[in-house]
Amino acid sequence: LQKQQQQGVRNMSEKPHAIAIGAFILGALLIGFTIVMFALGTNFGQSRETVVMVFDGSVKGLNIGAPVAIRGVQIGQVTAIELMLDVDSVDLIMLVEAQLSGENIKRLGGDTKAVADQLIARGLRAQLKTQSLLTGLLYIQLDFRPDKPPVLAQIDTEYTQIPTIPTDLELLARQVEEIHLAALAGKLEGTVDGLNAFVTNPA
Repeated sequence: LQKQQQQGVRNMSEKPHAIAIGAFILGALLIGFTIVMFALGTNFGQSRETVVMVFDGSVKGLNIGAPVAIRGVQIGQVTAIELMLDVDSVDLIMLVEAQLSGENIKRLGGDTKAVADQLIARGLRAQLKTQSLLTGLLYIQLDFRPDKPPVLAQIDTEYTQIPTIPTDLELLARQVEEIHLAALAGKLEGTVDGLNAFVTNPA
């Protein structure tokens, strides 16, 4: 009987310790779960931003997952490509969505808020470039072109829109289109006539 009483007293003394340990473990698990959920919800440890770019020309060769680079350093990738129709003007535009990461960018002082807006104000522009002439794959090159005024499409989006500029081939095609071929042909014909008259002149 005495042994049973001692065992009962021992069990009663161990129960508060077991409850306290269980409560401590449960509390630690809840704190850990809260920290993980907070980190996932706020992208803790990451600096990611979604941006959009609108291109007037063809984006053939640009695929989802294509690199987005600034001066040769990849800072993101294309996440979506959509064809949009402006019902009012019946114009087709290509909407490209990309996710930028700050893992390869080291910031030196200053306020990091509204960095994208500040870069755009300094002349940040997006342009399609060729990854390889053999495959024809494209990527998006970001660079500072303050000589190109920012042209933003009127689209409804919650993301920052980076202005775009035509590709080098598109710029060349536009320059050729601006040449007045008839006037150029007339000048060339006059030049040929002048040379002919000079060569055939006996003097």
